[in-house]
Amino acid sequence: MVPSIASMDASDSGDGGRWTALQVRLMATVMLINVIDGIDYQLLAVSLSTIAREWNEPAEAFRIAMTAGFFGAALSTPIGGWLGDRIGRKRAIILGVLLFSTFTTSMGLCRTIPQLIIARFISGFGLGICLPPMLALVVETARPRQRGTVVSLTMLSSPLGIALAGLLAPVIIPAYGWRMLFVICGSAAIGIGLIAMAALIESPVWLLRSASNHSRAKALAQSLGIALSSSRQGDGEASRRSPIRAVFTAARPLSLFALFAAMFSIYVTMSIVLSWLPAFLAMRQFPLQLSSTVISAWSVAGIAGTLLAGLAITLLGMARGVGYILFGTALALVLTGAVTTFVDPRVGTGVTVFFAFVALSGMGVSATITALFAAATEAFPTDARATGVGIISLSGKIGGIAGAALGSFTLTFTAISSFFWTAGAVALLAWIMFALHLASRGTPRVSEPSNLESQRSI
Repeated sequence: MVPSIASMDASDSGDGGRWTALQVRLMATVMLINVIDGIDYQLLAVSLSTIAREWNEPAEAFRIAMTAGFFGAALSTPIGGWLGDRIGRKRAIILGVLLFSTFTTSMGLCRTIPQLIIARFISGFGLGICLPPMLALVVETARPRQRGTVVSLTMLSSPLGIALAGLLAPVIIPAYGWRMLFVICGSAAIGIGLIAMAALIESPVWLLRSASNHSRAKALAQSLGIALSSSRQGDGEASRRSPIRAVFTAARPLSLFALFAAMFSIYVTMSIVLSWLPAFLAMRQFPLQLSSTVISAWSVAGIAGTLLAGLAITLLGMARGVGYILFGTALALVLTGAVTTFVDPRVGTGVTVFFAFVALSGMGVSATITALFAAATEAFPTDARATGVGIISLSGKIGGIAGAALGSFTLTFTAISSFFWTAGAVALLAWIMFALHLASRGTPRVSEPSNLESQRSI
């Protein structure tokens, strides 16, 4: 009898929380891939002014090129998840890396805006493929108590790459030109993709879908310090079913809808702030330096928030940790609005207080996104885990588009507090949706255990 892949997962082998050499190698490779992801994705933004000047075009002419990567990534995340469940986590990741790195390199050869749009779209498409199988892989090769940490480290790496792009551009562009910036960084990504072929491993949990790979899976699990557990034996039907069908039969429809809605809502919150807060503050006579740097405070604090999410989940458990993070984020946004009713955030100590609360809110939103991705990795059976994460990611990207498109109504508010209270209300909706997800999970619709821990307290 072939063990049902849906019921297979990694558990603690009983040797404590120590990381094995193979886990360290795997995590380092994943983080390296994500860092170069972030660098390559940000290259067009940091070189846009130079390209526009060389091509004698206004910056506005590159609007479609700038958004093409985002839409490519939004389209490919569920596809990347499906590939991760069908052909394996490792193969899907490497496919995505080689795709985005090749077309990032090709952007350095572009001569026209349409060429840039096509290369940017395909590069973004490759980037989107990587995340769902990557999250599935790091979760399935970690002990249960390490899962929050590995997800947070994975999510942290891309913002670091984005920051590095801003440091590389002023060094490379003046010396070698913008084209060489794309060629150097794209070629480095190709090299990392080749390294990943040797350094990455396949998920031992995924390998169990084939009886011929059982001995290999057990050997990998031993090297990782995890134990492969199965709650039942089956006929292998779960390993043959469609990953998309498995996603929507893994739990009750209301529970899945609520999880998707939670991710959608928190991305709406983030997009409203990132897209419209600088303009909102500038319209209220904030000095340009303050209105433009407030997002930096939000973003830098977000890096700490990503790490905070892993710590909270490790200490409190998945359900309770995610719930507290969501509620704390909504509270931070509401308090940020409340503070602006007592102090003038444009002068004196009011600036410091305002920036501190904005940073706290940014920390919370980043922690929430990381925590929801961690919850998503455990909300679906193994044969649909990457697909489920891909669909969750897509719901977030749709939320980001919605926040950017609809958030302009905040410009009509007269008080700064109203802006943050609106963002806080949407974040509170995310918390309510996650609570609904937990409350409505019940018994899975198929005869296999839910991967998400049974805690319902948030």
